[in-house]
Amino acid sequence: MPAISVIIPCYNLGAYLDESVESVLAQTMNDFEIVIVDDGSRDETTRALLGNFSRPKTRIIRQKNKGLPAARNQGIRQSTGRYICCLDADDRVRPEFLEKAFAVVEAQPDVGFVTGYFQMFGDRTDVFRYQTCALPEMLVYNQAVEPALFRREAWEKAGGYCEAFSSSGIEDWDLWITILELGYRAEVIPEIVWDYRMRDDQMSTKMYQPDTWGGLCRELFVRHERTYRKYMVEVMATQAARWAEIREWANTREQSIMWWKREAENWQRLAEEREQVIREQLRVNQEQQTWIGELEKAKSWLEEQQSNWQRLAEEREQVIREQLRVNQEQRSWIGELEKPKSRLEEQQSNWWAWLKRLRGKSGIKTFP
Repeated sequence: MPAISVIIPCYNLGAYLDESVESVLAQTMNDFEIVIVDDGSRDETTRALLGNFSRPKTRIIRQKNKGLPAARNQGIRQSTGRYICCLDADDRVRPEFLEKAFAVVEAQPDVGFVTGYFQMFGDRTDVFRYQTCALPEMLVYNQAVEPALFRREAWEKAGGYCEAFSSSGIEDWDLWITILELGYRAEVIPEIVWDYRMRDDQMSTKMYQPDTWGGLCRELFVRHERTYRKYMVEVMATQAARWAEIREWANTREQSIMWWKREAENWQRLAEEREQVIREQLRVNQEQQTWIGELEKAKSWLEEQQSNWQRLAEEREQVIREQLRVNQEQRSWIGELEKPKSRLEEQQSNWWAWLKRLRGKSGIKTFP
């Protein structure tokens, strides 16, 4: 017979069940059993999962849908542990919780249940650290974690979880008050022992609707009327203090909202100014792009002109070199012509001199 029975009711929560069971199997203490109660699940995924579910130390029982309190009671009745831990199918327990809670209840017979701190996960990550679970504080607000470890005998004396509430969700608070009324006390482990999943469609979303929560609290007060009457002054004073805290929080929240609204307006203004600057910059950039485009065109034209002038310069240089070559050839040719001219002129001069001598000797006055 295991020392601890962990009861996990499951109604259409098969998507989270593996994670919940694994958190129990990962405990540092292994003297436990897991009893999963299928509370008439209609979700096909959950039904298929439970139809082939096999884990160590784990068994499944089934019943027609009767609600969370009835599922827990049924699981406890079919379990064998001296101590009970009721864990919802979408939550988790920290690895050392069972070991530490077991050590407390074994060493202190007057402790009816052991609780601790808890942290939300999923849509929120708040951490809650309630330092005590004694009367009258427990009459004001439920300060114990849902999977608190409790004695089977205390559950039996309390009559189990109450199945008569008009809506599920308050039965664990009712059980803790009843156990305290029986003369047991609670012990708090000063560390986070429970991970409480936050999701849009969870049961507490509906439970905390003002009309629903008000009706459930009225039912709870009636069930424990004598205790509430006994501690009425303390409860009213604590409620008044809590109301003042809520009022202060509301004022702070309102101030925060106003501050955030002002900040939002400032950011909106800055965003608009920033957008205006960006638009102006874009306009300037566009003008610059246009101007750069014109410069690019001018640059291309200049490069084309430069290329043309370069080509013309090369052609001109070629023409000049060709002209120089021709001139050089002409000068050489003229030089060659100058030589026979000089010789002819010399011959002519010689002929004239000869003719003159000849004329002198012959007496001819003229020549034809």
